[in-house]
Amino acid sequence: MWQNICITPIYNEKTTILKPVTVGFRNEPDLPVIPLKMQVERAASPAAHAHPRGQLVYASVGIVRVVTSEGTWLSPSTQAVWIPPDVQHETYFQSKVTLYSLFVSAAESARFPQKCRVLQVSNLLREMIFRSLAWGDQYQPGDDGFRFMQVLLDEILRAEPTDIHLPSAKDPRLIKVTNRLIEQINPMPNTADLAALACVSARTLARLFAKETGLTLGDWNRRLLVQIALDELNKGASVQMVTANLGYKNPSAFIDMFKSVVGASPMKYIRGETN
Repeated sequence: MWQNICITPIYNEKTTILKPVTVGFRNEPDLPVIPLKMQVERAASPAAHAHPRGQLVYASVGIVRVVTSEGTWLSPSTQAVWIPPDVQHETYFQSKVTLYSLFVSAAESARFPQKCRVLQVSNLLREMIFRSLAWGDQYQPGDDGFRFMQVLLDEILRAEPTDIHLPSAKDPRLIKVTNRLIEQINPMPNTADLAALACVSARTLARLFAKETGLTLGDWNRRLLVQIALDELNKGASVQMVTANLGYKNPSAFIDMFKSVVGASPMKYIRGETN
């Protein structure tokens, strides 16, 4: 059964609504993975949708935002988002994005988490995602393409999960707040302005936000900043540039914030040195 949820869309007048993709509905067990590549810019999926195939969403360039009833996942080029079968979701692309989607059969998806997850993309996994397009859906059981897709699935299963997704709020007042935080990075809106936006007191906003998301406003925003920083750094921006873009006074303050969220400095995290 598909989940019956309500996801508040995040569109504006510059957002292009993409045409529906039918790959996720293909019921062909002999094709465990069907890869798809797209170039998009300032675009969004056509409203909340779900499909019988699971989906791994990866952007080699740009950042992808996946929204479900459980939370918001931002995927920079070091990470991918796993979306299980039959989970309603929306995807947003706020800049130029080179998007790769791996649509995984229902049978193979049973091996994967049954909730959305952000996964670390190793160099090997990244190259395998690229290579999968050489076959697309033109393979069959027993041939090279089929064996490659099986190894690709095993490599996805080995990917390390991260814990920096942004939990969703269901209260419409809090959705306004999280949308504003995402849209206005620097300077970050102050608590009084966010409370006024939600038409509640600052104390009530803090209580409601913690109850629905499990995080304080500050912790939620720091997770958001880490996601954005990862994308900028992977596009070649320096730590100094990211520090300025995110509104920090100096690199040390930015690095301390980053380490408080993921347990490693930005460059160590990008290299996978998180222990």
